[in-house]
Amino acid sequence: MTPEIFRSLADTSKGDSLPLRQLHAAARDGGSNWSIDQLHLMLACLGDWEVKDQGNDWIVKRAGLSQEEELEDAIVAAVQSQGGKPMPASVVMSLLPGKFTTSEAQIRKLAKESSSLQVIGPGLIATK
Repeated sequence: MTPEIFRSLADTSKGDSLPLRQLHAAARDGGSNWSIDQLHLMLACLGDWEVKDQGNDWIVKRAGLSQEEELEDAIVAAVQSQGGKPMPASVVMSLLPGKFTTSEAQIRKLAKESSSLQVIGPGLIATK
């Protein structure tokens, strides 16, 4: 299971309850060679996922967004609030809600790893 495949699964299941088999199929479609049992074990060990027995299948639900995911969503919203044009990380940081304590380096790092953000040129943050 690669980080990219896992992020895709997390995006797929935001707030929704899904059968484990459906999530496993999405992981396989993304290129994972994990078995359904391996996926079940990983999700059961993560604090922000719930895995419940529903008779003939397991139901999986995200309990909530991680702090990093909340920050990523806030960065996307900040960039989009300015017309979606690329902007320096320092400007993005000034547009974030007060509940976030971050740095320009962390914003650039999140943008590099994000499926919805990108870093352009000398550190400008933009949406994809």
